[in-house]
Amino acid sequence: MAAGCSLSSLLSVQTQLDHSLQDAVSTEQKEKLVYEYLKKLDGRGQDLKVPEFEDGLEWLNTKSPLSLSKHLSGKVVVLDFFTYCCINCMHLLPDLHELEHEHSDKGIRAPRFLFHSYSMTY
Repeated sequence: MAAGCSLSSLLSVQTQLDHSLQDAVSTEQKEKLVYEYLKKLDGRGQDLKVPEFEDGLEWLNTKSPLSLSKHLSGKVVVLDFFTYCCINCMHLLPDLHELEHEHSDKGIRAPRFLFHSYSMTY
């Protein structure tokens, strides 16, 4: 995260959201609470700006490297780093695909990996 941004400063806002979501009854109420939470974060300005990805990273299943500011600006982005040899990571994939199925009309996309890439250093 950018200098000056403190995750601990977000704790109170996140805690309020957690409690409100527990009390919410309908999906509509929960969605409204999340949108309000995101608006609060948007209002924080530059202190929550996430830095760009470093140059020279290896990308899978993209024509070119992704840019947070060019390709993903204004979108909720969840980065989950995992490997296929991790059983807990494997158990998460069905949940991600269910989210995509339920919210595909909102642009939600679950990861798809056509191949496994790795490098070894000796």
